[in-house]
Amino acid sequence: MRHYENLRKHYPVLDSFTLENVILALSVTNQWKKCIDLLQEVKITAIPKTLVYSSVISSAFLNNEERLGWKLLEEMLELEKIPHSTTFLSYIRSIRKIRKKS
Repeated sequence: MRHYENLRKHYPVLDSFTLENVILALSVTNQWKKCIDLLQEVKITAIPKTLVYSSVISSAFLNNEERLGWKLLEEMLELEKIPHSTTFLSYIRSIRKIRKKS
């Protein structure tokens, strides 16, 4: 997280390639929600790559943000991008968590 904060401090505007790499890194941390805003920044100059979308969607599912995950998945499919299998596995894991709690 410290690297991300330093990067933003020194470079407030990032290119889409760098933003996508930041998204991939943050998506596996407890700061994953920052990826939503970063994804919007990528969209200003580029279409986010499949891996980037898949990573953010997976994080949403794994962090009990199912609506957000489905919204992003629909957005991705509208762009005719096919999600990585990890996206679906994350959804299944999130359902398992819910069932265990029930």
